[in-house]
Amino acid sequence: MPDSKQMQCKYSVPRHVLDTIISLGRTEDIKFSPSNRRLGLAAFHKNKIVMFKLSLRSSCQEKEITVTDVTEFSSACFKSPHGLDFIDEGTIIVANRDGDVCILRLPSDQDWRSCELEPIGVIPAGEILDSPGSVCVVQIDPNCYEVLICNNYRNNVTRHLLDMKRGFVVRRNEVLLETGLALPDGICISKDRRWIAVSNHETQCVSIYKNTRSLNELSEPVGRLLGVNYPHGVRFSSDSNFMVVADAGSPFLHIYARGRATWQGSRDPLTSLSVMSEQVFLHGRHNPQEGGPKGVDLDEGMDVLVTTCESQPLAFFEVPKMTLDHPVCDVQCS
Repeated sequence: MPDSKQMQCKYSVPRHVLDTIISLGRTEDIKFSPSNRRLGLAAFHKNKIVMFKLSLRSSCQEKEITVTDVTEFSSACFKSPHGLDFIDEGTIIVANRDGDVCILRLPSDQDWRSCELEPIGVIPAGEILDSPGSVCVVQIDPNCYEVLICNNYRNNVTRHLLDMKRGFVVRRNEVLLETGLALPDGICISKDRRWIAVSNHETQCVSIYKNTRSLNELSEPVGRLLGVNYPHGVRFSSDSNFMVVADAGSPFLHIYARGRATWQGSRDPLTSLSVMSEQVFLHGRHNPQEGGPKGVDLDEGMDVLVTTCESQPLAFFEVPKMTLDHPVCDVQCS
C-alpha cells in the first residue's frame, strides 16, 4: 500500500480561503473544471456551491498547488446540493437532493464577489427525477449534452438531453439504468463514452455498464468493483484505464485497473490509498457508513487526486506511481 503521508500534497492557501474551508461542514461531490483552474464543491448543509481558484504545477520533484481564492455561491434553487459537474469552464450543473437539477452560469473572475446565481436551465424533479444525488454530463454533439443523474431513493439513473441551441432546454427524459442498483451514490462516464460506473451504497460495490445503444433499465451491469465498504464518488482516469472510488465507510480511496480492453467481470482494488488519519476518520464517523472520503476527482493529466468529506473538506494527493506504471491486463477479472 502506498505511503499516504508521502503522497499527500501540501497546498498554499490565503487566510480567507482557509477560513471558508474550515466552515464548510458536510460536503459531497467535488470536481475540477476542464482547465483545472477551478474546483467546485457541494456544501450540503450550507446550501451552497463553493468554487476555488487553483494553480496546479508539476515538476520532477513535487506538485505545487495554490488555492488563490474562493467564493461561496448561493441560489434559490439550491436545496441540499449533492452533485455537480462542469458543462464547460463557466457553466455548472448541480443536483439537489431535495429539489431540482439546476444549470448555472458562473460570473467572470472579476465578478466572483457577486455570489447569488440564477439558474439558466432546470431539469425539474417530478415523475422521472426524484432525490437527485450525483450527476455527470458529457457533450454528444456541438449543440447537445447528455446528463446522467443518480436518483438515490428511486434506485435508478435517469438520462436527460439538453439542447444548447434552445438555451439548455430539456429535450428528453428517461430512466436509463435500474437493474443492479441499490442507493446509487456516485456516477461517472468514461471519456471515450464506452463505460458508465455507478456506486451502490447498499450493496457495497460499483456497478459498471457498457454504454451501448441498447442500454436500458433492464440491462444488467457487466462489471463490478469489490473490496469497498460504502462507495461514494467514482471517477475514471482520462485514458479510461483506471478508476478511483471514494469509500465513505473507511479512510481509503480504492484504485482499480481495467482489463486489456474491458471493464467486464469482477475485480478487487489494484491498490488502496489511506487519505486521512485514524483520528480524522473517527471524528467524522457518525455511523458505519460515514467518516471516509465522499467526493473525489482526478485532474486531466492524471497527476493529482482531490478528496472531500465533512471531517477533511479539502485534501490533495499525488496519483500513485504504481498506478501509472501498471500494465493494463486481465489479471484481476473473474
